[in-house]
Amino acid sequence: MTLDVMMESPLVGDVAGNLRVLVGRLLRALQAQDPEDGLSMSKVSVLSRLADDGPASASTLASAERVRPQSMSATLAALEAEGLVARRPHPTDRRQILIELTEQGWQTARSARRSREDWLTRVLESEYDQEELRLLSRAIELLERLAER
Repeated sequence: MTLDVMMESPLVGDVAGNLRVLVGRLLRALQAQDPEDGLSMSKVSVLSRLADDGPASASTLASAERVRPQSMSATLAALEAEGLVARRPHPTDRRQILIELTEQGWQTARSARRSREDWLTRVLESEYDQEELRLLSRAIELLERLAER
């Protein structure tokens, strides 16, 4: 079967639908691992991005997270109200405001990441053999490529 025929087959639609449902289920499972932190996945994602990449403007965060600027503004306002992020002037461009993690934001980002990764580690260790882990590792490469689109 050629790639052209395969791309036109129902398989592509099935994969797309199944992947959408599965990603949603996995996100909900990850969020459920630390319900006391009260953080939505969008908040966790922003905290993680700031922890990994450093301070950023709201527009840069919105673009990186692929959300509308209005949605990012609401997320940032909530994070700021919770004391997890703070705004400060850009050091060289006075027109911009940078968002950065507070100390509490750093602690929350680490805690959220740790609890979710610990859960994933336990499940992977107990439920998957080495061959399945290799397949998941390859799937992660493919999903990363998909996420960059």
